[in-house]
Amino acid sequence: MIRHHAAIPFWNLTYNDPNRWREVEAICGRRLTAWQGMRQSFKGRAIGSPRVTLIACSGNADLEAIMESQSERHIINFEQTSGGTIAYFKVRLELYGIPFRRGEWIGSQQVHSDGSLSAYDLIFQREDVTFVFQTNAPKSTIIQLQGWLDQCLNQS
Repeated sequence: MIRHHAAIPFWNLTYNDPNRWREVEAICGRRLTAWQGMRQSFKGRAIGSPRVTLIACSGNADLEAIMESQSERHIINFEQTSGGTIAYFKVRLELYGIPFRRGEWIGSQQVHSDGSLSAYDLIFQREDVTFVFQTNAPKSTIIQLQGWLDQCLNQS
């Protein structure tokens, strides 16, 4: 018997639909309040990650098709939640999000370096499905992002 795995889901979060947010937060935990975000910032732990350029992704064929159909530059960043993070990126005027739980962050791998910019794969895994964000940024920014993801997704 062939076991079929569902792709890692993503949501269009452009519009404030409470039902969508309930689905997202069911995976990664509730978003932090403004007060919790300020307290984290005072401790030196921002709830938002550094931003990097998103080149492509793999792990969900529908999302890959959306990304490939648009030629403009995409930016990705992450927001800490009570149980993980949400990856945010825009395609045209639409805001998309992918929630990740603690323990789903595998790490990153440098693909190549060209002068001041380096291409990195950010790798996540849920069950048997691997999701990869292919990114491009200065090495210092990638190091900050790796540390931020380690802090948010590998803590107990």
